[in-house]
Amino acid sequence: MKTPILLTFVLLGLLVINSCRKESGDSKETKISSAGSNNSHNMGQNCMTCHKSGGQGEGVFTIAGTVYDSLKTSTLATSTIKLYTQPNGTGTLKYTIQVDGKGNFYTTENIDFGAGLYPAAS
Repeated sequence: MKTPILLTFVLLGLLVINSCRKESGDSKETKISSAGSNNSHNMGQNCMTCHKSGGQGEGVFTIAGTVYDSLKTSTLATSTIKLYTQPNGTGTLKYTIQVDGKGNFYTTENIDFGAGLYPAAS
């Protein structure tokens, strides 16, 4: 069963993350955001509306979102999202996800949320 998680984190601006635990066998398609890519769309929208099992989007995202500047007026392209085991960029760095040219990040790879992960943007 999917467990939705919505986090808001302020660092360099607003970082909105939508996350779902992926059920095994939901999709075989691998999608991962990359710096400079412009293939994403719908900045600021809930990616999981379409990129879910049975959804209209390509791939089932395990984590996705948009990074904004501190004024929340522009997306921050080519940033990096880091997921740590402790707040404020401490603990163990578990995952790094590149933000694309439109300010979005996403992955269909399995993410082990364990006891929780804390996002940081740079």
